[in-house]
Amino acid sequence: MTKKSKFTLDDFKPETSKDLADGIFAYLALEIGKEWVSIKKEIAQHVRAVSIRATETRALLAAGKITAAQADFEMHGQEYYLNNIILFSTIIPYVLAQKVLNAVFKVINAAFKNWTGVDLMFGSA
Repeated sequence: MTKKSKFTLDDFKPETSKDLADGIFAYLALEIGKEWVSIKKEIAQHVRAVSIRATETRALLAAGKITAAQADFEMHGQEYYLNNIILFSTIIPYVLAQKVLNAVFKVINAAFKNWTGVDLMFGSA
């Protein structure tokens, strides 16, 4: 993803956890705009942690070392982790927190689907 290209989930295939986090940040900026600027500092480190685990899980799935069900279970655990961090934050209202959570896992799902063909069903509702 270059600075000049428009971010799209259709072909988003991050190579590293940093690429995934950068994609999540770009998508959050598109989805929630100026509100992202005010909360980025609060949750960026947690999004990076989820990106690391998602990248590791995606690699294990792609290598056939875990099943799609195991990857799904792992990523739902990460969703639970991030949900708790966001909900217990003192500066993020609930509606915004839900938008952030939905956006983060929509990007992660796109990365999984584009790399492995497995749809973990995040962001489908």
